[in-house]
Amino acid sequence: TLTGSCLKNPGNFRVRIGTLLTDVVQTSCGGFVKDPAKIILGGPMMGIAHYSSDIPIIKGITGVVFLSKEEAEVPEESICVKCGRCVDVCPVNLLPTEIVKYVKRKGIDYLDKLNVFDCIECGACSFGCAARIPIVQYIKLAKEMLRKK
Repeated sequence: TLTGSCLKNPGNFRVRIGTLLTDVVQTSCGGFVKDPAKIILGGPMMGIAHYSSDIPIIKGITGVVFLSKEEAEVPEESICVKCGRCVDVCPVNLLPTEIVKYVKRKGIDYLDKLNVFDCIECGACSFGCAARIPIVQYIKLAKEMLRKK
């Protein structure tokens, strides 16, 4: 699946492994309407961002999202209002608000008790956050902090 407002003709295509993404966009989608500011391989929630389409299609790539500069702009994070949406949507019943709080405070000892490594990094918590806090990024940081402990 190739999608996004940057493409002339987004859609679903059968593509050989090893084909350059640039070639797929040109031949299957008719090129770009505008230059993408961010390219997400793997889908909008769990995908990995890239800034170039000069990469080959590999087995794990099932979708590519092309975002314009306006769409790729990261909103400014505000203060957590403790709404609990992130807790409600977490599929593994973690406490994302607590994880973020202790990452910011560098509370490594308490992070260890919050089962941070159980997080599957699905992005549901970040997507539903009213304060626009990039929770998944904080969870990745928490995992890194605990690995270095």
